[in-house]
Amino acid sequence: MAFRIAINAGHYIGTPGRRIPKAIDKNQTREWTLNNRVVLGVTQGLKAYQGYEIIRLDDPSGKKDLALKERTDGANNFGANIYVSVHHNAAGRDGNTYNASGVVVYAHTSADEKTKALQKTVYDCLIAATNNKGNRASPIAYADFHEVREPNCPAVLCECGFMDGITDGKLMLKDKYASQLAQGLVNAIVKVGKLKPKPPPKPPAKPAKIKVGDKVRFRGGNVYISSTAKSASGNKGKATCQVTGIAPSAPHPYHCIGGGVYGWVNAADISANPATAGKPPPTDTFMPGDRVKAASNAVWVSTGKPIPAWLRALPLYIRSHVSNGTVVVSWKKWGAISGRTYTKYLKKY
Repeated sequence: MAFRIAINAGHYIGTPGRRIPKAIDKNQTREWTLNNRVVLGVTQGLKAYQGYEIIRLDDPSGKKDLALKERTDGANNFGANIYVSVHHNAAGRDGNTYNASGVVVYAHTSADEKTKALQKTVYDCLIAATNNKGNRASPIAYADFHEVREPNCPAVLCECGFMDGITDGKLMLKDKYASQLAQGLVNAIVKVGKLKPKPPPKPPAKPAKIKVGDKVRFRGGNVYISSTAKSASGNKGKATCQVTGIAPSAPHPYHCIGGGVYGWVNAADISANPATAGKPPPTDTFMPGDRVKAASNAVWVSTGKPIPAWLRALPLYIRSHVSNGTVVVSWKKWGAISGRTYTKYLKKY
């Protein structure tokens, strides 16, 4: 069963008086804004883990002030295993600054051992992440706050420093501090919930190396009369064809035949067929100029008659690309064409 986390950014953006004093921050950043930054960091940080569900109890826009009962009822209806409320403290409500600093984590006055264990873990992880012990005499504190009394699960309320503290107020304005607080809470939640990291994503499969003889998918595009041609000789649609030649450094490096395609094409316009890509070229793959020997039962395609013994005794030369399992041969490398035969009868020297 998933570990269920209820998290809350305390107050809302319009809560009166809950802000950094003007003497520290001319913009008087609101407490909810500070709380929200931390909560967003927690939800983001937890994405690296699995085995949990999370519910946010405040209005994520900060515009609506949800009652505390609505928030704790939401946690209970969710079946939360822990409740974590994020706040930032204040020593006064008069707009003055104070020599107050440090993180405080509250639990209820009647907290059980499980809640106290959560409280200590959260405090220890926040201090490890921020080093903001400050000058608190009782950083592990207890109170009869609604948010730590009403949840049906271990609940803590984190005061992440003093907005009107001379040191803490300035610290809160830094994104780094919010990130540290968020990471501290993530570490605590992971520890308490015994969450496991998500497995690393599988690396994308490397594209198969295309070889002569591979069947490939032609996406459609220009076809060229040579691998270095400056303009296309035509444009063809999608097709499955066979690679019959490769010019690695040329602008149009693959010669393909099949499905209406006959010519050189761009590398971007073909993709490997997983069934053949990367495999050795089939034995019936020949290129113009290859030197071959005909088998004793070799016949001509046009007549079906055997190739004469005297011709079979000579080296034959391929004169065309393979087409439908046949190829044109001659008995001199670039001499007169002798005829077309089946590649199954030919073997390379």
